[in-house]
Amino acid sequence: DAGREYAVLRISADRFLRGMVRLLVGNLILTGQGRMSAEDFAAHLRSGNAPRFYTAAYPQGLYLCDVQYEYSEISVCSHKTVFPGLLF
Repeated sequence: DAGREYAVLRISADRFLRGMVRLLVGNLILTGQGRMSAEDFAAHLRSGNAPRFYTAAYPQGLYLCDVQYEYSEISVCSHKTVFPGLLF
């Protein structure tokens, strides 16, 4: 869409907690808006402690694209199917 801005984040881990990706993305948005400092965001990641305020991103626009196990890989979608107008 013309005039819209997009960000593509690839988050990978050996496990996820419920709501973890929404919390990470929400706090990245706060950091981008200047409402949380990059130092505070990094400190939360290093310490493993949750931020004082939880700001979860809305689930719309967040997609699970890959699940990888050491014995197989399941691809659910590609960035080209999620964002057909963008080049990756």
